[in-house]
Amino acid sequence: MAQYVRIPKDMACIKEKFIGGLTKRQSICFIVAALFGFPVYFATKDYVGLTVAIFLMGIVAAPAIVCGLYEKNGLHLEDKVKLIWGFIRSTKIRTYKTENIYEAMDNNMELFKITKKLGGGKKNVSKKESKRTQETKREKTKAQKRKSSQKQKK
Repeated sequence: MAQYVRIPKDMACIKEKFIGGLTKRQSICFIVAALFGFPVYFATKDYVGLTVAIFLMGIVAAPAIVCGLYEKNGLHLEDKVKLIWGFIRSTKIRTYKTENIYEAMDNNMELFKITKKLGGGKKNVSKKESKRTQETKREKTKAQKRKSSQKQKK
């Protein structure tokens, strides 16, 4: 009888196992849980009894274990807690401000009219036109120099 192995379509879902079927993250979280849980158990078992000591150990160790095991949509528990905490701390009322295009156009037209009346404002001149104007200015200055030199000769 043939045995079939199920292979996931998304290879990103496969996680490398470290010890006993646990990933490195899960192993570290279980060690941290043990480091917090066992001292609580040994400190409380003589005073409150075995059952309550084990219950307290579970309560103290549970957050570390859940951090190691919980993952949904690629987010671990602490990432989700950070997102939720950021949402709680953010401002609740957000206003949507728009810019009135027609008002901006009116302001721009008024500004254009004022600058035109004052004689200022930049003129949109292409590079070719600016070269032509420079050439014509040079020609005019040359012509003026010729006229002045001719007047001096007479």
